[in-house]
Amino acid sequence: MESVKDYMDKKAVAQVLEQIAAFLELKSENPFRIRAFRTAARALVGFPGDLRRSLEDGTLAAMARIVRDLTARQKQSRLNDSEERALNRFTDRLLSEWAACFGIKLEEARKRLRTILQKL
Repeated sequence: MESVKDYMDKKAVAQVLEQIAAFLELKSENPFRIRAFRTAARALVGFPGDLRRSLEDGTLAAMARIVRDLTARQKQSRLNDSEERALNRFTDRLLSEWAACFGIKLEEARKRLRTILQKL
């Protein structure tokens, strides 16, 4: 039997994420969570890579979660030196991967990441 990953396409997944956001909105859920689903849907539509391969690999997603979580924590309280180094290291790796994936310059990737993280 084929798994969902075998026949999933970016547009269909983005539509599902958008529907989840709409349902959450109808239930008056947390607006940040709603925005996260909508942001993910938009990002997915513009993602140039193979969705199935990216899901199976998981490296880029893990780096994105680390950067997201440390950035959110940084807004609440000061990071210790170890966390600050980790944030910088993973941000640099994520930006390199992102720039390569989208075929853009590193500075453009940095600018896009800053825009996303400001919305946290």
